[in-house]
Amino acid sequence: MTNEIGILLDDQGKMTDIFNMTHIDIFTRKEEWEVIQTKTNLMVDTSFTGALRRSIEMIVKELGTCRVLIGTAIIGMPYHIFDRNGFVLCEAEELDTNLLEQIYEDYCKEKEVELEELTEPVPIHPQPVDNDGNFFFDFIKLQKYHPEISSKKALLPFLSHELFQTLTIVCSHIMPWLEDFVKDRGQMMNSKREDGRYVVIIDHKSCRKE
Repeated sequence: MTNEIGILLDDQGKMTDIFNMTHIDIFTRKEEWEVIQTKTNLMVDTSFTGALRRSIEMIVKELGTCRVLIGTAIIGMPYHIFDRNGFVLCEAEELDTNLLEQIYEDYCKEKEVELEELTEPVPIHPQPVDNDGNFFFDFIKLQKYHPEISSKKALLPFLSHELFQTLTIVCSHIMPWLEDFVKDRGQMMNSKREDGRYVVIIDHKSCRKE
């Protein structure tokens, strides 16, 4: 993955969500962070589903080698199209250099240790932390080393078939599909933001002992 990071901006130059975006500034890290390109006229057409899909696919092509995007919200169909094309999608309220540095360290910086030299394999599914049905999953780490694995591929088999008490997920954003899926299955989900990351806790209520 390159060290290019795209920022979703509105017509006032402020960071915004995917639906109110008018242009994308692409930053790269040299001596310091600087804008190397500005992609303009990137309005997302929400008039109907087909138009929305085509406008997002056009943005994917326009972004070239940039595969990291930051906005206040990237949800719905745009999220799924970007995710399918291997993008890392991050949400934040405002842009600063600390955020760029953190995302650079997490996703862009070339690793001194190659995947085959890792002392332990990177888990691609939630792992138990005790014998009481509590599990943990670091989706940020998975995306670093296996960006081709989507959140649904990593989590749906577990959530659909595993009997668990709690699942704690560390992620850069809350997956748009997750909340509805959890709710439909009668589970509870809470989240909090810590150090620029989200910690999501899913409680499988049906596993609790009366």
